[in-house]
Amino acid sequence: MPPFESLPPTPKPTLPSTPGAAARPCGHCTWLDASSRGLRHEAASIPAGQIIFREGEPCGRLALVHSGMVRLFQTLSGGRRQIVSFAVPGDVLNLSASPNELSAEAVDAVTLCLLDRSDVERLVAKDADFGRRLLERASADLSRLRRQLSWIGRQTAEERISSFLLDLHRRAEPLKDGVPMLALPMSRQDIADHLGLAIETVSRILGRLAAEGSLAIVPGGVILLDIERLGAAVIPVQPGKAPRYRSWKRPA
Repeated sequence: MPPFESLPPTPKPTLPSTPGAAARPCGHCTWLDASSRGLRHEAASIPAGQIIFREGEPCGRLALVHSGMVRLFQTLSGGRRQIVSFAVPGDVLNLSASPNELSAEAVDAVTLCLLDRSDVERLVAKDADFGRRLLERASADLSRLRRQLSWIGRQTAEERISSFLLDLHRRAEPLKDGVPMLALPMSRQDIADHLGLAIETVSRILGRLAAEGSLAIVPGGVILLDIERLGAAVIPVQPGKAPRYRSWKRPA
């Protein structure tokens, strides 16, 4: 794969941004109840592989991920990149008003819900519950980054991958039929860049976890067959307390 900086620039999406324009309700902001709070909001569809914003650019409107996955990354010297996080439905992009510290790119087809920043700031000033919800989102992002630092700094390669899968499992939307399948639209190189591993290491450990029965590799993701086994290696269970994860067995 050529260095990231040598790739041709990806055109940015055309986001609705006409000042003062009447926004079309998108119905995607369920967790903050945007419609009933009178927030102008509208949907934007982003195709896979398209840059949403670049590091160093001024922050535009707040963007909530309604569907799909977004990779957030920094470009390092020599064209290398560090993937800091993967945003999933319910996550907020551009929460800070400072210039973007990261770039954002759609991993697969993404739908964003866009909110006018000035509207959000006015609502925070007069609605304590809304401000609390935004603060909870920011705190959750910070906690996740702290966990990630512990993965990279203290854990073995297998523990990093197990922690990554469990973290996505906690954040992912529940899937039908009760099957805890994790959609992994990102490449294994993306996972390696995120966890500070070589792509060969990621492939080898996923194969080992599949061989021991912890997961099954399927097109587009993995099925977590034994979540308790994955969690036992990285999340201690205190005596007398139930484990945080339950196993799922394929029906006979």
